[in-house]
Amino acid sequence: MNVWLKTGIIQKLNIKDNLFNRYAFVWAIFCALYFPMNLLYIKDILTADILTLYKFHSTLAVLSHSIIVSLIIGGVLYLFIRNRSGITKSIVTSIFMVLLGTLTVADIIVYNIYTFHINGFILNEITQPEFFKSSGVTESSLYLTIFEIILFILFISLLIRLIFAEKWLSLNRLMSKLNGKKIILWIVIGIVVSEKILMLFTSYSRPPYVYKLSRSIPVVYVNPVVHLQHVLKIKGVEDKKEVFDALIGDYSDITYPLKSPIGQFNKKYNVLILSMESMRHSYYNKELMPKVSAFIEKYGMEKKNHFSGSNSTHLGIFSILYGINPFYHVYVKTKRALSFPLLAFNENNYETSFYTTTSVKWHRMDYYIEQNFDTMSAIEGADLGDVVNADRIMTKKVLSDIDAFSKKKHLVMAHYSSSHYPFYFPEDKAVYKPYLDEPFSKKNYLLLERIKPKLMNSFYNSIAFTDDEFGKILDKLISTGHINDTIVIVTSDHGCEFGEDGHFFYSSTLKSYQTQVPLAIYIPSGKNTIRYTAPSSHMDVFPTIFDAMDYTGDMVNFQGNSLLKESKPGDYSIVTYQEVFEPKKFSIVDQSYKLEVDYDEAAFITAMTDFNDQPVKDIDDKKKRIKYLFDSIHYFRGKEQQQP
Repeated sequence: MNVWLKTGIIQKLNIKDNLFNRYAFVWAIFCALYFPMNLLYIKDILTADILTLYKFHSTLAVLSHSIIVSLIIGGVLYLFIRNRSGITKSIVTSIFMVLLGTLTVADIIVYNIYTFHINGFILNEITQPEFFKSSGVTESSLYLTIFEIILFILFISLLIRLIFAEKWLSLNRLMSKLNGKKIILWIVIGIVVSEKILMLFTSYSRPPYVYKLSRSIPVVYVNPVVHLQHVLKIKGVEDKKEVFDALIGDYSDITYPLKSPIGQFNKKYNVLILSMESMRHSYYNKELMPKVSAFIEKYGMEKKNHFSGSNSTHLGIFSILYGINPFYHVYVKTKRALSFPLLAFNENNYETSFYTTTSVKWHRMDYYIEQNFDTMSAIEGADLGDVVNADRIMTKKVLSDIDAFSKKKHLVMAHYSSSHYPFYFPEDKAVYKPYLDEPFSKKNYLLLERIKPKLMNSFYNSIAFTDDEFGKILDKLISTGHINDTIVIVTSDHGCEFGEDGHFFYSSTLKSYQTQVPLAIYIPSGKNTIRYTAPSSHMDVFPTIFDAMDYTGDMVNFQGNSLLKESKPGDYSIVTYQEVFEPKKFSIVDQSYKLEVDYDEAAFITAMTDFNDQPVKDIDDKKKRIKYLFDSIHYFRGKEQQQP
């Protein structure tokens, strides 16, 4: 029998065919596993109330994608391993399979949160200091994932080694007998071609799921027809990308701050800015934040149509501290330009302090925070389980500063992190149940919709805890009498979305879920009436404070407006999309409409909506809004610089 095998089968089979048949079998198995993994991209389509035909087409598109990716990567890999030893074949093949699977899982996680795929922004986020701490992933979860990857590589390598073994010669005989190569080829062609035919059919009526599908699968070949239709639908204006590129220039002629004598504060109030993570305006209410709400209802005022300067922490806080468009953040961080508002407070003999429990190294926030404050304290030791304690320590620091308000005037800003996902709170604040009571892991990121009720209850509990900390500070102001000489600002760095528009958390859209934030203000003088009715932004915070304190200098270094003054027709709020470097997307907002622009897009205008983010056909003053944006990003150009 052995002699027959050696002389009959092995001699008849070409060695390359032998290897190719077994290798094709291995990649067929991989494709069978890769396909259901990719279905996670379209789980919302598969569960949507749409025609069964659309669901079938979506599934077929994912299968087509899985096959094509497997063929491309498998083909390239085959050319590399075909003349290698058996051990090398199995190890290299298994590494490629596991890494592709791991990358796909990571991309699915990113897509679940942002509805875009791994890109330069995501790669930059990963390289930020303390990324895993900020993402809520514990060290143990990270190490476990690495260990799982190694085990998978070893396990799959063993399976491949067995398949490549000589005893699998029957597989070669079967493939040859059935003409397996042609069968596989026709199956592949049939699936890919039929998917494209269905794409043409479903694209004709342009149902919404088609655009969603084209965004879900991370390869452009999936939907060329829909991309073409999308381009044809775009309504452009004369201000195209090329015009914007020419207008925007570079940073070489920017000067900040502008030359302007620093004035005096006729009313020297203490200033206390309390900021919290990821708190959008719609969650600011008496139920979730009873202590702040009661304080503001009794003493202060609330601006309801207020936006952060951006949809991210580093640009949101920047827009508060500088009172200018976050477009300038790269220039400021590169030149280490000082904040004009902080310069004015220092010149007026204020003690300035900035406290936070987040990492100021995130996107190099330390480049524009440390230089501006007499005291900058990032309260760390805040391992994931310690965020609550870190926020409590920060509260004690603020309370200590309040005790010193009588000796010297202070400006204090404190940014709390407990309401950053996965949301932290002590057990006694766990009012909303059930909540997420397990360490955040890759499983959570993959199943955000499934864990959404628990996730939101955790968010509510973290807000309640932060409100309690704010309450301690507000109570201290009242008990010490410093309520009579302290301006209080309560706000957030940006909003937070929970899948309402298909996104999670923040940094992925300029819609209100991620950008509209609470702004509560108390001014001791009794000027607690907001007269500015147009939408406001964080650029307006310090102009309002300066107005309340009767600042004698000019306001040339502010791009915001005082909320104590009437707004004018044509006043807009500009919200800037997060960027590592130069921002490219903006939303220009008034009381009725929002115009979104992106100068990386050929048509420039990417969305027109009403104030509630519902699409509209046109906005009459869109060119006026674009000019307003141009004026904003040209404001600090070609002028003399202030000497601090």
